[in-house]
Formats: sequence, C-alpha cells, structure tokens
Amino acid sequence: MAQINVRIDDDLKKESTKILDSIGLDLNGAVKMFLKQVVLQEGILFKVSLKRSQIIQALQDIDEGRVKQFDDIECLMEDLTDED
Repeated sequence: MAQINVRIDDDLKKESTKILDSIGLDLNGAVKMFLKQVVLQEGILFKVSLKRSQIIQALQDIDEGRVKQFDDIECLMEDLTDED
C-alpha cells in the first residue's frame, strides 16, 4: 500500500478537519474518497481554471505575437532549461 505525505496550511487542516468530523470522516478517508472519485470520473469533480484576467492576457499575447514557437521538442526543452 502506498503512503502520501502532504503539507498543508495549519488553518486549512483545522477547518477542514472540523467539517469532516461533523460528517463522520477523517482527513485520510476524505483524501481516499477524493482519489477514488478522480479514478471513477476520470478527472477532477470541480472546475479548475485560470482566472479570466490570465486567459485574456494570454490571448492578447498570442494575438500580438508575444509567444515563442518551436520546431521540435528538443528546441523547446533547450529553451526551458536555458539558464539565461
């Protein structure tokens, strides 16, 4: 059996534990439930997205040519690992 260690904010743990206790779950059970649902649904059950302002900025960058393009994966990886 695998073990997962997660670091979270103390307040987040305290608040979530209080809510989970009230419905008869502990943190371990809630995490297992979440992961089971990820597998069953083949995804996350809630919307995950960028803030609208970030999307708008990204689209403007594309429209105005402020993007990098690469001919192949090797060029992309070289650019990502370049320390300059």
